[in-house]
Amino acid sequence: MALINCPECNKEISDKAVSCPHCGYIVEKQPKVKIKKTGKIKKLVVFIFLFFIIVIGFISIFFVFNLNSRPDIIKVKNFKFISYNDNQEKVEKIFGTGIDTSVSLFDGYDYDGKLKIVYDDQTQIRYIEIDNKSIVTYKNIKVGDDVSKIKNTFKYEIETGDGYSVLFDDKKELASNTGNQKDSLIWIDYSLDDSNKIEKIIIYDYKFGKTMS
Repeated sequence: MALINCPECNKEISDKAVSCPHCGYIVEKQPKVKIKKTGKIKKLVVFIFLFFIIVIGFISIFFVFNLNSRPDIIKVKNFKFISYNDNQEKVEKIFGTGIDTSVSLFDGYDYDGKLKIVYDDQTQIRYIEIDNKSIVTYKNIKVGDDVSKIKNTFKYEIETGDGYSVLFDDKKELASNTGNQKDSLIWIDYSLDDSNKIEKIIIYDYKFGKTMS
């Protein structure tokens, strides 16, 4: 209990008194002001924000790791990746509907002028053609990189008429397809311009490659 001064006679009275015992003045009770507990709310907001940052970070690390270990993965936008095993539906969730175009004599789709894709009858990706610097492929190689990046990255790159080709069985780089003709083998072709810079990257499987020859 605390003492306060009566507003009328100025004598000390209890802060819980209903009236002044000295002069009879009726003391008005002041409403208690409720202090909002904003501290806990702020902490919760900060926790949720940090949680999402951590989740996004783990997702990024996961895909960056796969980008460096799997030749069938490409980074198409920030935190957006597609793999050679994806279908048209997933691609078009990222880019929207593609524009009909001819891709290496096949009917395919152009997506934002960044990449062209050919699908099979089940809308499964069969061929990816990249000629835009914003698309990042296996081992962080992209259009515009110097030919030295190919030579420094791979052990069994095969020289072609206009660049290099690299063959993979899952994650393993192969010297050639001699004795190994699985349809699931992945080829990555790197076409070079006159200054020995990569101007086009093509990804396709062994089965589709046989239809191109």
